[in-house]
Amino acid sequence: MSERIGIPGWFSYETRVVKFLKDNENILEHYWVFDEDNPEWLRCVVQVYMFEVAKEAFSIRIDEDAWRRFWGLETEDLEEWMSASQQTFGDLAHFILERLGPVDFRPLQMMGRTCEAAGAFRGIEAVANQVDPFVKPFAPSTSVTQRFVGEDLRDLWRRLRWRSENRIPCLRKTVRSRILAFFGTLFGLSVAVMIGASLLFHNSDEYLDVFISCILASIGLFMILIGAVILARIVSPLVARFDSGIPHGIRTFGDLARIIGSRH
Repeated sequence: MSERIGIPGWFSYETRVVKFLKDNENILEHYWVFDEDNPEWLRCVVQVYMFEVAKEAFSIRIDEDAWRRFWGLETEDLEEWMSASQQTFGDLAHFILERLGPVDFRPLQMMGRTCEAAGAFRGIEAVANQVDPFVKPFAPSTSVTQRFVGEDLRDLWRRLRWRSENRIPCLRKTVRSRILAFFGTLFGLSVAVMIGASLLFHNSDEYLDVFISCILASIGLFMILIGAVILARIVSPLVARFDSGIPHGIRTFGDLARIIGSRH
């Protein structure tokens, strides 16, 4: 859990969260940018950073008011809030667990035989319904991309990976993401070249010509990058099922169930 919420793992189930954060602020400054002269930084870490990280890491929906009530953030006085905050990491784990919903990958008994894949498929169905409560029913032979593409697919994959203790491989980078990364890197290099040329020729008679050329090249590459982003957004829905990033060898929900079940 400590790795998922971005906090070093030197605590126990009974450790008070706020006290731990306060006692280890010299460590936390490497994880968050905060003003050590501002006493409110600790409340900001709990209220903003941990709130967003908990939602992202566990792919759950957390009501902001419920989060504030859990931490007692209604208390205005900082010292009073810190002394009254008794929430432990165990309490935080229960708070998150209540919002996860039950998922069970354990094998099922079918016709007197133990079936690992059937149990895993049951768990996949539960996770799929958490991602999209209105997802159409699917069978083991149903292609994953017939039900989930784009951000929903990435959300499903994240949940399945950590729920199954990373039994399935990560999604591959899509062609679209590789193209955008290429143009982004190209633009970054052009800016670096422009800065380098400016420093190199700043005392030269050719400085102005070199500088203008670099600027024009950077603008051109930036426009190409913008065009690539726009084109990717237009084309993405059309190619999402063919360029999903799903690892080779996995096509259907049954494939997922067999992998998860075989490593149970």
